[in-house]
Amino acid sequence: MGRILGLLGGALTLAYSWVLCHLLNDRWSQLKTMPLNEVGDFLAGAFGPLAILWLVLGYFQQGIELRQNSEALQRQATELENSVKQQEELASAARQTLQFQHEAAARMEQVERNKQMPKFVQQRSTCTLSKYIDMDSGKTIDGIFLEISAINMGNRCSQVRLNSNSKRSLCSVSEHFIPTDGKFSINCRLPADHEAITDIQLKLHCSDASGAPYTESLYIFPFEDIHRPYVLTLDSYFSQQPRA
Repeated sequence: MGRILGLLGGALTLAYSWVLCHLLNDRWSQLKTMPLNEVGDFLAGAFGPLAILWLVLGYFQQGIELRQNSEALQRQATELENSVKQQEELASAARQTLQFQHEAAARMEQVERNKQMPKFVQQRSTCTLSKYIDMDSGKTIDGIFLEISAINMGNRCSQVRLNSNSKRSLCSVSEHFIPTDGKFSINCRLPADHEAITDIQLKLHCSDASGAPYTESLYIFPFEDIHRPYVLTLDSYFSQQPRA
């Protein structure tokens, strides 16, 4: 557009100059005899239209350049916005990749951790009603003897011990080191007191093959058989069979 304005201005200037020369063809000799102030007035009047013409053309040219600059700035802003979006997408993809790698590493770590852990599988549970002498009172009271037999289907474990939150319960584990496929039993002697039994919490603690601590809970819950009123069950047993 700027080139068109330049060509148009040049063409109009040439046309105007030709017309001016044609009009002054017979009057050039008069310029020599005219006073200087009249010569100045003549030149101002003769070339004033050209000055106005180029002023107008310059105004349009400046407007075109400003519009082109605005469009260029707008394109740069759009390109910058697109670049920011691309960077955000790249950053999001990088975060997703890192998260995926982190999750994959966590899964692999958990797999390796599981390989070091024991896996206790309960095989049998018995409940026997009997009497025993209470060590605190020295009296003979009704008692319940619970026993479960289990096998370690996972990795070896050591420093096996059994903890109870009740001083009235006497619980023990038969083995302190249980290899893979090793069998063991857990025995508990409890008073025949329903409220006391309900509040008892048992924990089986050990160290896995890597030396990390491992804990599994044991549960005592009522059973419908009057001759077998309670059942002692490993926590891992619940993941295989629903609680009765």
